Amino acid sequence: MCNHLYDPVALVRDHNIKQKLGELGISVQSYNGDLLNEPWEVYDDDGQVFTTFNAYWEKSLLMQNNPVSHLPPSRLIQAAGSVKMCSIEELGLENSSVAV
Repeated sequence: MCNHLYDPVALVRDHNIKQKLGELGISVQSYNGDLLNEPWEVYDDDGQVFTTFNAYWEKSLLMQNNPVSHLPPSRLIQAAGSVKMCSIEELGLENSSVAV
């Protein structure tokens, strides 16, 4: 579980991490961490992004957002397998050569 980051490098990195973990059967969930609305949730009537804050704000106020409550698990379950020691570079999580 983690919060969304929105810069291009973070979007690519997080997508790749989610994909790799998914291939290993590990469920990953990410959440809106610091925005009123996700960037892909609010568009104008023509389906375009807003270019002024006032128009965005007016549309946001009209949106019906249900409060989200994520309760912690009642108990944590120990993961199967073992953890292999490796360097951060070996993980390959941040590749600065990734084209966005």
